[in-house]
Formats: sequence, structure tokens, C-alpha cells
Amino acid sequence: MSSWLMLPVKSLRNGKYRLASFLSDTQRRWFNSELFARSLALARGYPGVQRTLVVGRCLGCAGLAHA
Repeated sequence: MSSWLMLPVKSLRNGKYRLASFLSDTQRRWFNSELFARSLALARGYPGVQRTLVVGRCLGCAGLAHA
């Protein structure tokens, strides 16, 4: 049996909405991309996990996950 890690994600554009008063839309999108990339890297390197499943509606996240 293979082990899977599920990584739920929100939209890169709409995530971290409460930071909107401190960060521009571009900064917030960049921040969300960085957090997602870091989480994905950690998930891929997690011991004993053969596959990582990204769960969400964001096409930007799907593109990063397939890269």
C-alpha cells in the first residue's frame, strides 16, 4: 500500500485575505505562492510518503504542483 499526503490549498489570489490591509494584491499573491511552494516541497520530501495530492480549486496551485 502506498502512502499519500493530502495538501489542501486556497486560491493564490484570495488566500490570506486578512492581510489585504497590509499587503497589495500582488504581494499577497506572491506570499501565498511562496507558502504553497514551501508546503509542497516539505510534502514531497516527507519520509514514507510516495504521493502528494493537492486539493483545491486554484489553477495556479495546480500548475505549481505539476511543475
